[in-house]
Amino acid sequence: MKKELRSRISKHRKSICIFGVFLMLGLTLYVKEQAEQKDGAMEVVRGEEGSGTGEQTFTYRADGKTQEVTVDVHARERSPKDVQKLLDEAVEEWESRFIGKNKSQNQVMDHLDLPESLCDGLVTVSYESSDPILLDTEGTVSGENVTEEGSLVRLRTEFSYGEYCRVEDRWLRLILPPEGSVEWLHREVQREISQIEASSRQKGQFSLPDTVKGHRLQWENAQEFTWMYMIFLGAAAVFCLEWKQKEDVRKAEKKRKDQLLYEYPQMVEQMSLLLGSGMTILGAWERLIRTTERIQRNHGGEEKLFSGEMNKTFQEIRKGCGEKAAYERFGARIGLIPYRRFASILSQNLSKGTRDVRELLAAEAREAFEMRKNNARRRGEEAGTKLLFPMFVMFGLILLVLLLPAVQNF
Repeated sequence: MKKELRSRISKHRKSICIFGVFLMLGLTLYVKEQAEQKDGAMEVVRGEEGSGTGEQTFTYRADGKTQEVTVDVHARERSPKDVQKLLDEAVEEWESRFIGKNKSQNQVMDHLDLPESLCDGLVTVSYESSDPILLDTEGTVSGENVTEEGSLVRLRTEFSYGEYCRVEDRWLRLILPPEGSVEWLHREVQREISQIEASSRQKGQFSLPDTVKGHRLQWENAQEFTWMYMIFLGAAAVFCLEWKQKEDVRKAEKKRKDQLLYEYPQMVEQMSLLLGSGMTILGAWERLIRTTERIQRNHGGEEKLFSGEMNKTFQEIRKGCGEKAAYERFGARIGLIPYRRFASILSQNLSKGTRDVRELLAAEAREAFEMRKNNARRRGEEAGTKLLFPMFVMFGLILLVLLLPAVQNF
């Protein structure tokens, strides 16, 4: 009775596993619904801080009627005290970076670093300049309009979080870069190019200057690394091609070995029957080759690989190679343990008579058939396992999606 039950369970194992997966999903949904509807109430999860306002629709039942209600659910907010602390952190972060590459507020030559948001996007920042010509709201400094003595500009910065805001003013002294410095030369080059461009707009092209303020310029085209990409793609293509060729050879060799192992019991059984009829080992060997070739020629079907290997060995014997050496070469050429054992049986029993060889081959045939059945059973189990794996992965992902909101509600 138990054996019959185990047999039925094994037969319907896939169906039982599939039903178990959906049963677990159903139970998970039930637990989630019960957690959400605990004590007749429903918990509404707000969005993360800074995610804005979202519209949510809820369904309720009262006096036997079902109704829907739509509510604007705001993201989670901070208390006034926490907001002030957040704005302080934003101002501190802004002061540490807005100067950019400049030395100080009294020596501003380069562009400012003016971020639009701070504290991971929670605080919004806006700017206002007292002189947009000298300094715009993006932090760009116009050196052409800065006086030799320097120019003062007020930068007003507003930090906002929801309805809360904070304003900070900073006075900046814009100065010209010292003559001969890299910044000064860069400004002069830019100014010279702008003048050339403005004076040649009626032409189809214009030339960049060779010298600026006594400094000789050597212009270079922007380097494109297309040639490097092509070399890399070529190397990658060669690597993939070589890998594919090796993989094809490996798969072909594996397929060949699997087919030889599959054909082995049939070959050993036929050799045992031929030797039992009184034939010599070489005679049985030749007869098996001819019979296999005739069946292949008359009935078609898949070619027997062992027949081709046996024919090679037979031709070696006809050319003068000793039988014992030829059989050993046969096993070594195929390289599989069963064939090596088969060749060893033949080579060791050449001088012991046909009867011993027949008995050994009969035992070898029985063992080979058992091995063949075990391999078939193992391959079937592996195929079933491969089919179940994607299903369990999907089950785990669905379980995670369903359980995460339920856990957050507790």
